[in-house]
Amino acid sequence: MSADQNHFQKGIAMYRLLVVSLVLLAAGCCDKCKQKPTCQTEKTACGDTVTTVEPTGVEAVRYHDGDNVRSSNDQTYRSSGDQVAGAPGDQAFLRDASQGNLTEIENARLALKSAASDEVRRYAQRILDDHTRNQSDLRGVAQKAGVDLPNDIDSHHHDMQTQLTRLSGSDFDREYIRMMISDHQKDISKFEDAARNSKDSEVRDFASKTLPTLRDHLKSARDINDRLKNRRT
Repeated sequence: MSADQNHFQKGIAMYRLLVVSLVLLAAGCCDKCKQKPTCQTEKTACGDTVTTVEPTGVEAVRYHDGDNVRSSNDQTYRSSGDQVAGAPGDQAFLRDASQGNLTEIENARLALKSAASDEVRRYAQRILDDHTRNQSDLRGVAQKAGVDLPNDIDSHHHDMQTQLTRLSGSDFDREYIRMMISDHQKDISKFEDAARNSKDSEVRDFASKTLPTLRDHLKSARDINDRLKNRRT
């Protein structure tokens, strides 16, 4: 065999080897492409479940973005059953509920001193006890949610209370009960909305558990109001 033929045979062998290598490499890549992404699930310090999805061969770099946990391939997500109670709607509800409790407590204390009717004073004592207890429960929910509650009644409710202090006797009784009817009608509407639509399960539970008491307060106030009207006539 001549030198030229020898070189030709070696070239053919190298070409065949290269073709086989390329075929094997392509087959390996296809198998790798068929592999399913790797999923890792873990618990955060706050008790939330975080799932990281990492495509094969790509390492995800994880980082925190506020309340969300993300990855560099944007395939990490929070698997949490509820949003935090710090959502704007929940914050407003919790603060408004606290304002309502504080107002009812202050007005009940005033009624215990100024009401002419024993029935109105008994009602005021019940309002004081129930709303004091409810405010304590509310503070527990707000603390978990990281929501600061007001410590005093706002200017609007303070002005209403000032008007109440100017009354006495049966006039005070009628106005106090009228305020209780109006306030509890508004409260029930807000608590029903929170019980249905709050993003946080604890806020929903708090609203649902409070509603029977508020409805009972409203019913009692209406009954007392009817009796006060009959006495007036």
